[in-house]
Amino acid sequence: MHERRNKTSIFVMIYFGTIWAFGAYFEGKVHEEPFILKLVVGLLAGFYMYMLANINTTIVEIDEERERQSRYFNELETKHKALQAEKDRLLDRVIHLEEKMRSSK
Repeated sequence: MHERRNKTSIFVMIYFGTIWAFGAYFEGKVHEEPFILKLVVGLLAGFYMYMLANINTTIVEIDEERERQSRYFNELETKHKALQAEKDRLLDRVIHLEEKMRSSK
């Protein structure tokens, strides 16, 4: 999944940079600068967008992992409390049976 996302992001970066460069060139807004400079600036802008998208995706993945681990920890804590209660119940039962055996002697 990450490999596919990275390939898609690189494609988007190149596509955005090229479209921006051609748009700027044909529109004639910055007619003095050479086309290659516009292409490089467009690719840099696309790369910047790519990096922002990756950082945002990484932050979302970290948040999802943190939430998953939190749920897992809560489940473990609940199971631990249930096992602790069962242990206490069984210990009380053993003590009760020992007292019953002593009193029957």
